[in-house]
Amino acid sequence: MPTRDQVWIAADRLAERGDPVSQTSVIAELQSDWAREELGAKGGSSKAVGPHLRDWKVERAYQPRSQQAELPKPVLAPLMDFANAVWGAALAEAQARFDDERTRVEASVRANDELRVESSVLADMAIVEAEGLKSRNAALETQNAALRGEVERLRKRLDHVRSEDYWDRVMQEVYELLPPSGTMTPATIMTKLRSSTIRGGRLVKEQLDEAVLRRKMDIRVEWDRYFEKSGDDYGRLPGWNGAIGIREKKLTKAPA
Repeated sequence: MPTRDQVWIAADRLAERGDPVSQTSVIAELQSDWAREELGAKGGSSKAVGPHLRDWKVERAYQPRSQQAELPKPVLAPLMDFANAVWGAALAEAQARFDDERTRVEASVRANDELRVESSVLADMAIVEAEGLKSRNAALETQNAALRGEVERLRKRLDHVRSEDYWDRVMQEVYELLPPSGTMTPATIMTKLRSSTIRGGRLVKEQLDEAVLRRKMDIRVEWDRYFEKSGDDYGRLPGWNGAIGIREKKLTKAPA
């Protein structure tokens, strides 16, 4: 097994001759006649030589020489010119690509800035428009509330007018059903009313039945309209002209 000194001496000898220093070359050097005579070496293995050779390369800062043969100057000069030309062309192309990319990036930045400005303007316009819509919506809601109130008032008025008209027609029909000099009970009157009159009661708030008919006739009796009452029976009010809905002689009371 070679020693550290033997490996280092063999490596130095190879380096001085300009030969490459490797495990193979060092082992071959240790197997040479010179090594056997001068160093007493008998060769070695990669396992034995490797660690010592590694330390030698670190200590000597060994860098292997290029094994390429140098070209003749007449051949090398054109090759160098060609290499320089290729390198220059590559640099020029790289610079051109860099300039193009920079131009695209700058254009992209400008476009993004313009879009941001436009978006900001549009956002401000949208805010102003939203505020305007909010104000108009509030005004419309106020108007709608007023309209709903007016519609409700008109609906109630229409219901009242429809109810008054319906009950006036019912009272006129009842007046015509009553005998000129006799009386009838509400139950009897209900049996003689037209079916269309009874159906019409579905369209007003108070549907027509015997109890409602009695109450409506009592109101007319109280105000000297249409009827007079005798017990539970009702007869025609003397002097009342049912056809035109007025009393022929002056009323003693006036309806409110």
